[in-house]
This record gives sequence, structure tokens and C-alpha cells, in this order.
Amino acid sequence: MTRSIIKKIAIFALAFFCCGAAHSQEYKHPGLLVLSHGSSSLEVNNKVEDMVARIRKENNEKKLFHAVENAFLEVGQPTARTGVERLQKAGCDRIIVVPFFTSQDGHTQDDIPVVMGLSSNPEVIEELKGEGIALANPTVFVVITKTLNETNVLADFIKSEVASMSKKSKEEALVVISLEANDYRNIVFPTINNATKAAAQSKDIKKYKDVYSWQDETFWTNVTPTLKEFSKTSRRVIIT
Repeated sequence: MTRSIIKKIAIFALAFFCCGAAHSQEYKHPGLLVLSHGSSSLEVNNKVEDMVARIRKENNEKKLFHAVENAFLEVGQPTARTGVERLQKAGCDRIIVVPFFTSQDGHTQDDIPVVMGLSSNPEVIEELKGEGIALANPTVFVVITKTLNETNVLADFIKSEVASMSKKSKEEALVVISLEANDYRNIVFPTINNATKAAAQSKDIKKYKDVYSWQDETFWTNVTPTLKEFSKTSRRVIIT
């Protein structure tokens, strides 16, 4: 992820903090928590850690936040609870949570608000308990930002990836694959579609398509046919 996109994530979170500055209490030490799902792959989690480390470095120069922490909701360390504890120990009097998720789903709409103490839904609490996810129980004010599909970050990321991989656009096709359950496909699909179109047009790639897959047969029914089709008519297929 490029420096400019990382900067946008930090500024995006800062905007949420500023919007709430008119609250009766004055917050002088906002903390930033980048909260992602987490993966069983250490390599994947390390990439998120690296991204947050770059955000932290950017913050050290700009001083937008009192402290910056990373956390994983379901798989990996540190947990959301640990991330909140670290920010509070650092002296943060408010926490801005950025859900590092493509779009709204069960995690962002139900789980994260409960984990961060903004909801007390008993069914969700029971589910989280069964999955071994500890509640953060923050003692300071918490605000949760929008997800990536509600910002320009996702589109900018796809554009930057295509720009770095494209060699001869007239001979290329673009396929953007999103991992999304059917229940939330209609939420993320329009955003991915628009971002894919913008990325293709930015490099004058004529053939492009966004497809979704989940943890079932949809990879073979959705993704594979598209890759085969584009491979027949294009000398090179860019996949992101």
C-alpha cells in the first residue's frame, strides 16, 4: 500500500475525531486503532502489521494521534482488547477505531460494536464468547469509522496496484477478485465494480471484470470461467 493511501487512512480517521470534537468533553489525546479480521497465515498478518507500522511512522511526523495501535478481531495477536489496553496505557482519552474491512458485514455491523463496548447485543456476545473473542471493555470514549468501501481508499489501492502491474494495456485484461459472502455481496459489489472500471480506464485497459468468491464453490463458478475467458482473448491478465 503506497504512502499516499496510508496517509489517507490516517486522515480519514482524524476527520471522524474532528467531527466529534464539539462533544461536551474536550479530547486532547486521541488514539488510533486499526482493526482487521486477522488470518491464520502469519505472513498475511505481518503485512497488516507493516502497514500499521508505516501509519505509525507517518503519525510520528505529523502528530495526528497520541498513539497508533494494530489489532486483529478474530485471528492473530494483538487482540482488540490488547490494542485498547495499549492505547489507554499510552494516555489516550479517546479511541478512533478504523475497521480495516472491505465493506460492512457481520463483523463490522455486529461484532466490532459489541467488542468495543458500543453495543450489548446478548446474542452477539454469546457468539463472540463461543469463538473465544474477548470484549475490549474500553474506559474511554470510542468512535468507529466507516469501512473501506465508503471511502476512496479502496479505489485508490486498486488503481495503484494496476498501475504497478500494467505493461502493455492494449494486450491486457483486468480481473478484480473480492472475497465476500452472498449476504453482503450487494453492499460491496457496486463499490468494487466502480473501482475496477476506474482502474481499467486509468490504464486504458478495455477488458475488465470484477468477480466475487467465498469459502465454497463460487471460486470455480465465478472466478475460474472469467480467467479462462480473458486468457483466450488477452495476452496478459492482471489479477488483484
